[in-house]
Amino acid sequence: LSANEDDAWAAIASSLRRARQRWGMVVRILKQEGATPRILGYFYKAAVQAVLLYASKTWVITEQSMKRLNLVSPSVGY
Repeated sequence: LSANEDDAWAAIASSLRRARQRWGMVVRILKQEGATPRILGYFYKAAVQAVLLYASKTWVITEQSMKRLNLVSPSVGY
């Protein structure tokens, strides 16, 4: 990977890491409140995917980055 691609992947990985941490906090609260897996899915789509898609507008996505993203979450690669 070139230096620019490394920088781009670092930004992507950082966003994914933050999203995963925040999602973990939300899941704990939702589970304490008795949320079903279906409700968790709704929250995931509404919150996590929306934030990642918004952030992705500033990412430089290479073919290699897209492959990595699809490994993290197949729905991100739409």
